[in-house]
Amino acid sequence: MKPENIEGRPVYVLGDGFAATPPKNSSNGGQHVLVIIAEETVKKFVTFAGQKGAPPDGLIAYGVFGKVCKPPTGVAYLGPIEVELEISPRTTSTEYLFNTESGATARIYVAKDRASAIVMIDPLGVKETNDVSSADRLRKSARGRSKNQRYTFEELRASYVGKHRADILRAFGAPSNTYDAGERVAWTYRNLAYDPILGRSKNVRIWFDKYGFVDRISE
Repeated sequence: MKPENIEGRPVYVLGDGFAATPPKNSSNGGQHVLVIIAEETVKKFVTFAGQKGAPPDGLIAYGVFGKVCKPPTGVAYLGPIEVELEISPRTTSTEYLFNTESGATARIYVAKDRASAIVMIDPLGVKETNDVSSADRLRKSARGRSKNQRYTFEELRASYVGKHRADILRAFGAPSNTYDAGERVAWTYRNLAYDPILGRSKNVRIWFDKYGFVDRISE
């Protein structure tokens, strides 16, 4: 499939309201893709989930995997894993895990507004089943910060500029929404940074370069 040029950037139109940016290499040797989901498609998934009594985000992840990875015979769904966030111990985010045809694991994170999703394909040989090992690994990395402690913009920049998007997902979970500008992608997190002068929290936009590393954190 050849990408189409939409607003000056290459995008793969996957059909049924799904589109994706070209795959990019991840720092762990795998790949990642940003998937954009049309509003009407989201509504259909939410309506269907309500009829079936199923979680909408799980069905959306299922649809995203089918469009991006195109499994030839059904979908090898491993199930969801609740992973603990570094910024707030005892707060979790959901990874939806699938097996690809090649035997690699695909991890899908659905944005909170459901208008986009991030697909991360682990390199071959890296497998993780639906157990507590992922959460345990992340719990060990959440050192020294209680859930009542908050990051300022300066702390966020000092700690996360230069990190890979996989590190951001592990730290903060799926973003509230995403913005793709071709060579650069931005993820928005609501009320992530605390402004001690104003005494309130602010939204944060985390910018990634074309290789998936954080090069800017802004309001």
